[in-house]
Amino acid sequence: MRIQIRHTPEQQNGVKLARQFVEETLIPNLKGIECNKIITVLLGGSNAKNLNNSRSDLDLTLYYNTSIENLVKFNRKTLTVHNLKQLKQEREQVFYEWDGLEVELGIHPWRRIGQGFDLAGALHSNNTKTLHDWVHHYPVYTSEDYKLIDNFIKGPNYEWSLDLIVGYTQGYATSQLLMHKRRIDYADRERTAINKNDITPVIKHIMNGLYIGLSGLYLLDNVAVSRDFLKLWQYYEHNFSKEEQEFVYDAWRRKTDLEHEPVSIGQYIQVAADLRVSIFTKIKDLFITSTKDALENKRFNEHIDRAKNDKELDILQEKILFGRTS
Repeated sequence: MRIQIRHTPEQQNGVKLARQFVEETLIPNLKGIECNKIITVLLGGSNAKNLNNSRSDLDLTLYYNTSIENLVKFNRKTLTVHNLKQLKQEREQVFYEWDGLEVELGIHPWRRIGQGFDLAGALHSNNTKTLHDWVHHYPVYTSEDYKLIDNFIKGPNYEWSLDLIVGYTQGYATSQLLMHKRRIDYADRERTAINKNDITPVIKHIMNGLYIGLSGLYLLDNVAVSRDFLKLWQYYEHNFSKEEQEFVYDAWRRKTDLEHEPVSIGQYIQVAADLRVSIFTKIKDLFITSTKDALENKRFNEHIDRAKNDKELDILQEKILFGRTS
């Protein structure tokens, strides 16, 4: 089966801004472009879920390919960004300021010699986070290599691990929806909301948890990914109580700047605590049903054929690295 992309809002402001940043600022300020070429730049974060608002930053991931000569050099040249104001760095993610916006940028190679993340290695290990991000993030810059990789990831010859899909999406939903039950995270998020009199940090994690959980279910049920939270929620909302539905719609309106009515932060956190648990419990039950149904209807296999995956990946790598198929 081929993984489909559905519910894609084409005219988001975030997409337009991301393209402008990439074309006018990022590419002209890349160093190492003489021996590396961009495969794609993907826009993630709230913009990839249609949950963006006026304060949303640009969450970008750049993948690049390099020449064989450069790949095997001891001091190989990588792609780096120059002449942009850097705010901070967290692991491989670097944060920049651009035109009043915060831009989070990760730069990763197709192949890497030695330790570290690369896209080919993630495909070899069936890394579900990388796969899910690739298909649901919005491509704002593409190349011929992107099309080859995209067709490979979404196509019928590369198997996704059912166990890893469920483990990643349900696990991520758990960490976000039930974050308030972990004392250290409660202190970080809920106390921040109270001190700043801003419910945004709490709502952000509720919406992220809902999206990733529902996205995993949608993948299992339809072999497809949705880039629009509202349409994704509407697909599953009949499984939830009226109170839970009203809570989610209110959180969605607040996250997307459609609702500005003041709310008591303490009261909201208290009400949200119980509803987050009840919503998660239903999502967890839906995962049990959807996993069983996906297996019975052969949308995904319980055990993937890793040898077949690697053989198909070898063919893809020859196309990417050498421009040939055998």
